Formats: sequence, structure tokens, C-alpha cells
Amino acid sequence: MKRYRLSEIPLLTRVTVVCVAGIALSYIPLLILSFFNHPSNDDFVFGLATVRAWRENGSLLSLVSAAVDTTAQVYQQWQGSFAAVFLFTLQPAIFGEGGYALCAPFLLGSLTIGHLLFSHALFVHWLRCSKRVLLLASLPILFCSVQFMPSPAQGIYWWNGAIYYTFFYSLSLILLSLVMRGGRPGGRLRAPVLVGSCLLGFLVGGGNYVTALLCSLILGLAAVYGLIQKNSNLTLISICSLFCLLVAFVLSAVSPGNGVRAACYPGRLGPVEAIQKSFCYAGHYLLEWASPAVLICLVCVALLLLVFERSNLQFRYPLVVLLLSFCLFSAQFTPPCYAMGTEGEQRITDIIYYSFLWFTVLNLFYCGGWLKRKLSSRGCTTFPRKALHWCRQHPAVCSLIAATCFLLSLSVETPTSLSAIRSLSSGQAAQYQMEFNERLAVLNDPFNQNPEFSPYTSVPELLLYGGLTDDPDYEWSNRPMAQYYEKQSIRLKKTE
Repeated sequence: MKRYRLSEIPLLTRVTVVCVAGIALSYIPLLILSFFNHPSNDDFVFGLATVRAWRENGSLLSLVSAAVDTTAQVYQQWQGSFAAVFLFTLQPAIFGEGGYALCAPFLLGSLTIGHLLFSHALFVHWLRCSKRVLLLASLPILFCSVQFMPSPAQGIYWWNGAIYYTFFYSLSLILLSLVMRGGRPGGRLRAPVLVGSCLLGFLVGGGNYVTALLCSLILGLAAVYGLIQKNSNLTLISICSLFCLLVAFVLSAVSPGNGVRAACYPGRLGPVEAIQKSFCYAGHYLLEWASPAVLICLVCVALLLLVFERSNLQFRYPLVVLLLSFCLFSAQFTPPCYAMGTEGEQRITDIIYYSFLWFTVLNLFYCGGWLKRKLSSRGCTTFPRKALHWCRQHPAVCSLIAATCFLLSLSVETPTSLSAIRSLSSGQAAQYQMEFNERLAVLNDPFNQNPEFSPYTSVPELLLYGGLTDDPDYEWSNRPMAQYYEKQSIRLKKTE
């Protein structure tokens, strides 16, 4: 086996290896913290029938049957997102308390896979960048997605919330990657890609409405673009995927349970008001999420794409692209505004934040390409050409400068991994686990049918979304938890 000296490895490869290692290291504390993670709230609500089926029979058939029955019941009584509800019922703790530790690895894995597949299709197949820069361009966006998301507790560690939003967002990335792969210019549309995109379209349509709406709009625009460019493959795969998505979306929307749920939100808005308010929320969050650390990462990615892209883009319509992308970004706020009158819980803003990163990178890239072509058309070619050439020849220096600026900007940011490290190193996570084990011993005691618990003294910031109250009939946590552990009641001790 031939060995290479460090000096013989290209600089670009070395920088890429450093980025991959950085992402891997940043995941380690998140994965360790997952061993201290436990179910809560809706995990008990949707997992009640499946955990009983598994305890009584231990068979996969009875488990799936219970999951289907719960999905049908919820469809009639609470919400129509059938694909998501089916997955809600399969929360990992039904197989044993320790199974919930799989929640964070599963969500991080799905987000990473979806992100990389989407990046490969976009950067390599459409922008025609070299595969050598694929990881270098995509990993900073993934890093920002995980480290600066609004609520890791709801977006990674809580099965019910994370499956509904982060997981279906990841599925949408895979769907769009298949559409781009099957519809790439000069490519061949293969049957497995078409079938896969249709199946994923149906699943996405049966998930959360934010992702389903954004995907519908993007697929519709892709179909129109395919017609304009006379790209029959792109038009076909976009229309087929969109059709399957809309079929599932309609099935979800006409659910009788949606009406029941809507009655619980008297502040919901009309369609026109919801759209208007969506633009207001979009402007607000654009300013809030455009932090120094995030902008440094995204600007570096955009510059990298400008240096290495070999597409046929003419970059003629920057204002149109900016306006269209802002409308797409704003559209994601419309479902929660319509249903609840607000932007919704942070698990919703998690996935809108993910899309913010992509929209920002692509807008920076497109506007940068327009500026480069504009300067070239006016004869100002020397500086842009020399600057891009210098960046291409010195990727290590550029990366070092960007990394330095990024680290300096962390004074106003708290990365998710840093929060996990603090919880682990301070003993907070261990204390929480010890107190949970004490509760679990009581919950597994068949002779104690009405347990009362003291509040946790130490809870990691990334764990335990919600919790018990002193009301044993509280329908979101106390009552379902009592049913899940086969108790008459569960309550939290009142504190003076």
C-alpha cells in the first residue's frame, strides 16, 4: 500500500479532511448526550397502543397493526398527517427505555444524508462543480444547520417533534435530489429514480404542511423551468412527484381531525391574513438568523461555488431570484399562521431555519455571479479574475481566515455541541439521569399506582421538552404518561 507524505496531498483535500473531521467531532457530544435522553409528552400519547402491543405480543405484526390503528384514529380525531403519525407511534422507547437514545443519532443521520444527497445533486449535477469541493461546500451549511438551529431539543432530541419536522425536511431534500438527478440537462431519467421520487413525494405530502407546501411550490417551478428549457426529463419527474405529493397532501388536508384540532386555536387567521403575516415573520427571522458566524460560513460557501462552478448560468435576473426566493421562504410561515395565528413552535422554525441557510447561499451565489459577469462585460476583468485565481490557489489560507473570523464571532453564538459539552462536563446530565432512574424505578413498581415526583433539580438544555405538572389530568403529559406506565395517576409535587 502506497503511503503519501502530507506535502504530497493537495491543499484542497487537506482542508476538506479538516472540515469532515470537524463535523464528526462536533457530533460526538451530541451523540453522547443522547444516552441521557428520554421520552416525554406526545411520545406517550402516540406510543400508547404500540407499546402495549409490543409488551403483550412482542411481534412486529401486532406492532404495525397497532400503529395503523392509531394512525386511523388520529386521522379521524386530531390531525391528518398520516405518514408522520404512523412514525410517531414507533418512538424508540416502546422497545425499552434505552431505545430512546437512538432518537438523536437517527435524526442527525437522516439530516446529514438528506443534506449531502441534495448538495451532490445541486453542486455536481447542476452547478457542475468538481466533486473535490462537494464536501467543502456542503459541510459548512450542515454545520450551521445543526449548531445554530432554534431548538435542538425539539429538532433533534424529541422524537415526536423532530420526526414531524426535521425528518420530513430531510425526506424533502432526498426528494429534490432525485428530481435534480433525474432531470439534469443531458442526463437520462431512469425508472428507479422516477419511482423513488414519486414515493417520497407521497410521504412528504403526508407529513408536515410547511415542508409539503414548500416542496409543492419548488416542484411546480421546476416543472415550468423544464418546459421553458425544453427539458422533458425535468418536467416529467417534477410533475409526477408533484402529483403524488398533492394526492397525499389532499388526503391529509381533508382529515376530519383537522377540524377538531382547529377548534383548539381560536386565534387562527384567514388565508389572506396568513399570507400577509407570513411576509412579516419572514423579514423578522431573516434579520434574526443572519448572525456573524452563520453569514461567514454562507459567504465562504457562495465564494467557493463561484470559484469552482462550471454551469451555463447567465446570472441575468438577480432581482427576480431574490424576490422569488423570499416568497418561497415566506410561504413556509403560512401554514402555522393559518392554523394557529403565529409562526408556531420552535420545531417549525427549525426547518424554516434550515431552508434559510440554503436560500441565503444560493442568493449570494447568484448575485455574486451576476456581479462577476457585470464587471466582465464592462472590461473590469483583472481584479475578479485574479481574486478568484488566488482563492483557487490558496484554499488553506482562505479557510484559515474564514475559520478565524468564525471563531471570533462565536462570542455571540452558542453552538449546540458546546451546550452538550457543558451539560456533560458539569455533571448536569449525570444528575438528570440519576433522578430519572429514581422516577423510573417508581414507574415500574406495580404497587405504586399514584406516584408523586419532585421536580428535576438539573435538566440539560437540550433535553426534556416539556414535563409533568401538579395536575394529574393534564392531557399533554400527566395523563398519557400514567396510561403509558399503567398507573392510575401521576403528578408533580406542588412547590411552595
